[in-house]
Amino acid sequence: MDRIPLFPLQIVLFPGGVMPLRVFETRYLDMVRRCAANDQRFGVCLLLPQDDQHASQALATVGTSAKIVDFNTGEDGLLGITVQGEQRFVIQQTSVQHDGLIIGKVEWLDCQHEQPVPPECSALVDVLREINRQLKHQTTRAIRPETYYDDAQCVGFRLAELLPISINDRQFLLEMDDPEARLHRLLQSMSSNE
Repeated sequence: MDRIPLFPLQIVLFPGGVMPLRVFETRYLDMVRRCAANDQRFGVCLLLPQDDQHASQALATVGTSAKIVDFNTGEDGLLGITVQGEQRFVIQQTSVQHDGLIIGKVEWLDCQHEQPVPPECSALVDVLREINRQLKHQTTRAIRPETYYDDAQCVGFRLAELLPISINDRQFLLEMDDPEARLHRLLQSMSSNE
């Protein structure tokens, strides 16, 4: 098990996904500085809603490690970073540093070997190709996630981050271990939204 700093957010980062983040709290600015200087990763995990405003932050137990791939300064002067998701993990234990930064003791989840997209899910590949085609014309972002249309895990992760589904559904899809089951779940989601 490893210990990594955690960045709780109201987003879900998937392995291979690319995401811009704005950093303004001192504890996270320090975390980014340390990670960049030492080529280290931090964990992005979903911040779960709390019924009680005074309750401590609750985190989803499965998250994704993030590598910083770019920096920028926004028009508002805040630090912007772009991260790429790498490997899923399960939080086994957390502790809080004196500055409020949460450190997670994590167990890494196995990376799935490439697995073909089953024929009954081939429509999802067409959907992903079309989304990527549209995004290519809408964004000038230099850093883009790679897409492997013949890999069930890659197709599932990319669609899970791009389709208009709830944050809870995204987290559920992140937590699924079977790439083929993830694709079937996405097919169900799409058919129920039609």
